[in-house]
Amino acid sequence: MTNKRRGFTLIELLVVIAIIAVLVSLLLPAVQQAREAARRTQCKNNLKQIGLALHNYHDSYNMFPPGYVADRTRPVANFRKNMYGWNAFLLPMMDQAPVYNLFNFSTGFQGGLTVAGADQSEGVGSLHGAEATLIASLRCPSDRGLPSVFYRGSGTIGNNGTARMLGGRSNYAGVTGGLLTDIADMTTTSPLGAQGGTFGGNSKVGIRDMTDGSSNALVVGERYFKELSGRRVGLQTMWAGVRGVDTASTVLHANSVSLVIGTTLTPINNLPYVSVGGGNGDAPYVCNPCVVGGVSVSAVSTATQYEQSGSGQLTAEPLWHGFGSDHAGGAQFLLGDGSVRFISQNVDLNTYRNLGTIRDGNVVGEF
Repeated sequence: MTNKRRGFTLIELLVVIAIIAVLVSLLLPAVQQAREAARRTQCKNNLKQIGLALHNYHDSYNMFPPGYVADRTRPVANFRKNMYGWNAFLLPMMDQAPVYNLFNFSTGFQGGLTVAGADQSEGVGSLHGAEATLIASLRCPSDRGLPSVFYRGSGTIGNNGTARMLGGRSNYAGVTGGLLTDIADMTTTSPLGAQGGTFGGNSKVGIRDMTDGSSNALVVGERYFKELSGRRVGLQTMWAGVRGVDTASTVLHANSVSLVIGTTLTPINNLPYVSVGGGNGDAPYVCNPCVVGGVSVSAVSTATQYEQSGSGQLTAEPLWHGFGSDHAGGAQFLLGDGSVRFISQNVDLNTYRNLGTIRDGNVVGEF
């Protein structure tokens, strides 16, 4: 008598496949969440390392580094518009001394851009030097942006021949404040940040200046990459500092300064302004909503300036100056006491703006 071997029937096989598919569909989100949790932890560690570096710098100089170096008198030959930012001064405290030693802080990093976005030498030397170095500890693992910062004349970054590399990307910008004041030209020398925060042009802020309490002051925040529709740069950060255009001018415009610092004026992870002018670089914008942090904002003649209702004061385009992340629900911030907090994108805007300033006397409350 011959023994018959019984195999799976077609129905049984389909049932097994269906069960496996269900298990995989249940497991995949958990794996993705675990990976994002790990990336978020790494990002938090990056900010903690920046905090340690800032406090080591403070121990040595009794102040934090300037948000960026601003020198109106610097000649074009010394790279007038290419200003070093606060992170460049921290390199020795972040195991990046070889990169730091390549910089000449009395001049500025070499190369630049014309107004049209083309490379220009601005003086003797290469177009791109140490500022193009990619530093892994300054990148959030969740950010999906390109490793370098680009300026483009037209088209889309990555597939257009006019895209120009500015320098290595960072995901961490200094906080210059939360006040709606004139930042159209941020080269004014000030002991405090230009808008009441920790970092500004030639700022000299120390723990002593944080009279609101160092645990109530945002110092560094996350900024993800988002190229804005119809814009040339978008929301991004260059760790080395500011690379300006129009080098013949002494004016360093705020939208160039946004490469190293930002304000808490606009909500986290939100771009509250939309183009109504066809998407070109100088199109008028309107606010949506028209009240930010309790302050009424109305569009003026160009995309780069907004007027605080009734005050006559102008602020640079807030699209380039905010904070945000690819983490769901908010972004991580370093505070003056060295702690790192994840702040929800639903945080009260007045609270958020008060956190951006260091001695306004306002009660912050829970956040």
